[in-house]
Amino acid sequence: MQKIIDSHSHYMPPEIARNTMFFKQGWSDIERLLSVMDENNITKGMLVYPTSDAHVNMNGWRNVCDCYNEEIAAIIKKYKGRFIGAGILPVDSPNDFEREIKRIKELGLKAVSLASSYNGKYLDDSIFDIVFKMSEEQG
Repeated sequence: MQKIIDSHSHYMPPEIARNTMFFKQGWSDIERLLSVMDENNITKGMLVYPTSDAHVNMNGWRNVCDCYNEEIAAIIKKYKGRFIGAGILPVDSPNDFEREIKRIKELGLKAVSLASSYNGKYLDDSIFDIVFKMSEEQG
């Protein structure tokens, strides 16, 4: 049987979802996501963060990162082989990128989920250089 990987499956922990104005209910239902995957013969999904405003109501990206990255890691462990985890960075604290990338790896997450821009800073801004350097080094 052919393996199909969905490389862009949104997931948002309920704690984060409660803090966003445009939350989509399905983004917090991992069992429903698994059901849809099974119905469509999808072997594995990469969990990525849906762009949201939760950081505004959660006092910054650090709190969102802590919640999101830890919950994604727990899902990866609970549903072995079904998901690939993509962690997120505290984009309002570029000096913490290196530490968070190391933490993402320690949590067993295999990628970093990035939006195309954050408050007018695009991915070619020098604040993201460390992200690409470390990603390249870590393969």
